[in-house]
Amino acid sequence: MLGIHLAPTSGHRTYNDAGTTRETLLLSSNSCLERFSEKMKPATIIGIVLILLGIIGFATGGFSFTHQHKDVDAGPIQISHDKKETVPISPILSTIALVAGVGLVAVGAKSR
Repeated sequence: MLGIHLAPTSGHRTYNDAGTTRETLLLSSNSCLERFSEKMKPATIIGIVLILLGIIGFATGGFSFTHQHKDVDAGPIQISHDKKETVPISPILSTIALVAGVGLVAVGAKSR
C-alpha cells in the first residue's frame, strides 16, 4: 500500500489496536492564520488589494446604480421613475492605486 506521510505542525498521535501510531493533523483557524500572517506582510496584502482595485478601475471605468424617485404620492396612486446614476473612476486614480500597490508589494517582499 502506497501512502503519503505529512509531518504535522500541530497534532497528536493516536494508537490503534495493533499498537502502531498515526499522526493526526489538527487544523484550527488560529494556526492557519498564523502561517498566513508569517508568509504575508501587511504591506503586501494592502498592495495586492490596491493592485486589484486599480485593475477593476481600469476595466470598468466606474460603477452605476439606480435610484427610484417618487413623482406623485397621492393615496393609492403613486407615480415614480427610475434614475440611473454613474460614478466614474478616474484613470488617474486607477494608475495611482496600481503604482502604490506594486510599491507596497515590493516593500513587503524586501522586508523578508
